[in-house]
Amino acid sequence: MFQITNSLKLALLGLAALTLAACGGGGDSVEGGTKLLTCNVPQIPNATGTTCIDPPPIKCKAPTVPDAKNETCIVGVDPNAPAPVFFPAAGQAVLFYKRSDGNYEGYRLHTWNNDACSAYKDSSLAASWDNGLVHTAVDPNYGAYWVLELKDGVAGVAGACGNFLIHLGTDDAGKEMGGGDQKMPLGPKSDEKFARMNFTFSGVNSVFEFPLLALGVSIANSSAHWLDANTFVWNVDRAIASKVQLHHSATANLAIDADDKLNGDTVLLEETELTEQQKAMVPHIANWPAYRSSMTKEQVKSVVKNQLVLSAFDADNKLAAASYVQAAKVLDDLYTSGEADANEATLGVSYEANAVKVAVWAPTAQNVALKLYNAAKTLTSTQAMTLDTATGIWSYSGTKATLDRNFYRFEVKAYHPATKKIETVESTD
Repeated sequence: MFQITNSLKLALLGLAALTLAACGGGGDSVEGGTKLLTCNVPQIPNATGTTCIDPPPIKCKAPTVPDAKNETCIVGVDPNAPAPVFFPAAGQAVLFYKRSDGNYEGYRLHTWNNDACSAYKDSSLAASWDNGLVHTAVDPNYGAYWVLELKDGVAGVAGACGNFLIHLGTDDAGKEMGGGDQKMPLGPKSDEKFARMNFTFSGVNSVFEFPLLALGVSIANSSAHWLDANTFVWNVDRAIASKVQLHHSATANLAIDADDKLNGDTVLLEETELTEQQKAMVPHIANWPAYRSSMTKEQVKSVVKNQLVLSAFDADNKLAAASYVQAAKVLDDLYTSGEADANEATLGVSYEANAVKVAVWAPTAQNVALKLYNAAKTLTSTQAMTLDTATGIWSYSGTKATLDRNFYRFEVKAYHPATKKIETVESTD
């Protein structure tokens, strides 16, 4: 071993010598005496190698920005964002609310104090739910804003906050930002220039502490529906949807990057109109824009197991909107619309002479296994189950002697829309 190691060292040294020697000759090498430009980190040479320049900013997805060293993305002030038209005085706070349509007519701010957040003076408390605060003015970049008067000693105190809820009308449907109660932080900030300033966007359940012109495109929560093997509906603005695609991923890694690029395998969709039968199936969304694919039924059965997102691209082929897809309707169409499919099958445990069959309907599962337990609830074996692609049913058959009176559970590997991940869970049905 000693001899082999030292021989290897000598060989590497020889190779290094040859490499160094090779660098000295040839027409493409640096001429002797030429001084190469060196730059102090973080600067880099320019394209011609004649001077040192600052590197281009790293790309960060809103609401993050590059840090001072241009090394990582942090929550902070965007130096390129225009200044708001209003900055609060020492005893004030300001809340901005931006809508893409720029229409703020009828929107009101409901404010209140409680034990958790008690910041507002009486003059900045909404009189009632049906008599909220009208916005003070509109910023051309950050939307409508409300100037709020704070109690003495509140501003800048760690943990200080203000309760609020933006709404249109008095029904729950008119509640903005997801419909829940919101809190604006009023304590210290990393940049005190923006102290007691908070920024919000219509439909976004978050409060941002620094000015943001836009959040970029994000994947909305399941506003698209897959109705049958080839039909989708999505409440997307047709004006920004020059092209619509279905993205899918068996590993559930769909995401929009800092360049607003959405990954995954794609299927191009075409505009269509719902039939009267389809409209009757979903009357509450029958007027939404509809799209169709040309996938075969077998392709659909494979794709529907994956994480699913619809995307819309504008006339410049830039991503304009995206939404997760609800697939309950298409599963019914694929597996229960025939005469001898899943809803006619026998599920659970069934006995046939000396055989025992265990079956479970799991059409979106990537894998299903049967876990068997003895009377002491000790796991005795795990059996792979077989998928019937016609029905979406997974089954396992064995002898009565080996299966009768055993306890069991199903181990299911599938995409979970709540966690947005591929999960492995155990269930009794």
